[in-house]
Amino acid sequence: MKYIKLLSINIISIILLLSLVTLLYYFDLIHLNIFNCIKIFITIISIFICSFIISRKNNKKGIITGLIYSLCIIIPLFISSLIFNKFNTKLLLYYLIIITSSMLGGCFSKKIKRSN
Repeated sequence: MKYIKLLSINIISIILLLSLVTLLYYFDLIHLNIFNCIKIFITIISIFICSFIISRKNNKKGIITGLIYSLCIIIPLFISSLIFNKFNTKLLLYYLIIITSSMLGGCFSKKIKRSN
């Protein structure tokens, strides 16, 4: 239940932030390359923060909690990409970055919790 609640908050925050960035791109306030970098950065930071929060509240190891949270995100994305698009290496790299970001968020949460 914790994962679903935080996942919905994560998805809503990503959608709102990406909508704002898309609006900036639409009015030619940012360049296409910057737009693409910001899209990836928003997703990575949002997943990192949510994994950090959920791992802080959980008693399991941070890396395991981050992995479980990232799989909750990756599995629907992977299935939809198989249905609607062809699978390529760029997409695989994107999924690996999401998994790594989530696992790092979980690990940092446990490090900070342990040092306090």
